[in-house]
Amino acid sequence: MKNWKKNLYVVFFAEMIAVTGMKFVMPFLPFYIKELGISDTEQVTHWSGWLMGAPALVMIIVSPIWGYLADRVGRKPMIERAMFGSAISIFLMAWASNIYQLLILRLIQGALTGTIAACTALISASSPSKKMGFSLGLVQTGIFLGNFLGPLLGGISADILGFRNSFRITGILLFIAGWLIFLLVEEKFIPSTKKKEVILFKKRIVLFFNNQQLFIMFFILFLVEFSVMIINPFFALFMEIIVTDPKTISTLTGLMFAITSLISAFSSVNIGKLNEKISSKFLLTVSLLGTGFFFLPQGFVTNVTQLTLLRVGLGFFMEV
Repeated sequence: MKNWKKNLYVVFFAEMIAVTGMKFVMPFLPFYIKELGISDTEQVTHWSGWLMGAPALVMIIVSPIWGYLADRVGRKPMIERAMFGSAISIFLMAWASNIYQLLILRLIQGALTGTIAACTALISASSPSKKMGFSLGLVQTGIFLGNFLGPLLGGISADILGFRNSFRITGILLFIAGWLIFLLVEEKFIPSTKKKEVILFKKRIVLFFNNQQLFIMFFILFLVEFSVMIINPFFALFMEIIVTDPKTISTLTGLMFAITSLISAFSSVNIGKLNEKISSKFLLTVSLLGTGFFFLPQGFVTNVTQLTLLRVGLGFFMEV
């Protein structure tokens, strides 16, 4: 098998495992906060927001540093850093005894993680130009599968094995993914000797605001992601209200996330064909209206069946 193909298939499988692990904790994180001694619902929601947002905040700060190092030492070490670093930090979350320890570990996770960007960079650099679309599409498929399997398996694991064991399982999954990269991926990295043009941050900001179309698209994407992600800290607590059997709350919460991710994957694959015949502006407009149409009624559901139907509809529009 050609080297680029082997790298592609290993990265696909490893990234699917890694994303599965990353999404594993989503269905039960608010309930783990309760186990750590936070009983007030308002405080649980507050801490859920901090714990889910903290890694992303740190990633914004450290991502340029990892990108700088990737240009000098290669992409493979960056993937290993992300996977092994995440594995250790998440595995240690199983032993957190208070909310502050958990927050510190989530911050460390954010500083060390970033598997998707690292894997995409490696495949982009190693795949032939004629196979680039296929290669990146396969990596994206692995990410979609991880987004589907992670919440689904994480919720089941939390209900059957408990919260702390689920963190341990997540860490083990990421260790496996890291070892697959370490043992099987080959990268012939040659540091570039060509000096890159450095654009000052101030100049980047000026260019960004001067490009009206880019600014509008950035603002729209920000609003969409903000609207979608804003419910994540309290979604499990909302499920607690409408689920009748307390023993299945995490499982059903994971199922809701998984259903939307699966339908979104199907929608994203097929929307490319429509984009060849219909304008992107029209598709984006339909997507935004459809997302809002299926999101709003979720606040008024009284049972899991109603919510499931709305989550399916949401999936068709959310990733367009």
